[in-house]
Amino acid sequence: MIGISRHPRNAVATAPTLISLLALGPLFLSLTGDYSQAVYALLFGEVLGISRSQILPAALLGIAAIGLIVLRF
Repeated sequence: MIGISRHPRNAVATAPTLISLLALGPLFLSLTGDYSQAVYALLFGEVLGISRSQILPAALLGIAAIGLIVLRF
């Protein structure tokens, strides 16, 4: 198995768990009768919904996350 993981068994267990959790979001949405923009934004993200005041913290968090990934790799 080619990948960045040093423990391939963890990746095998993570993939079905992630798929199951991603499937639960639309399931719960289908059980509710009303449409909520906030719920869709929470589950699937909202790229264009970021305000100007949130750009700097989001960029700093992204840079920090990339830095941690580089350090760990």
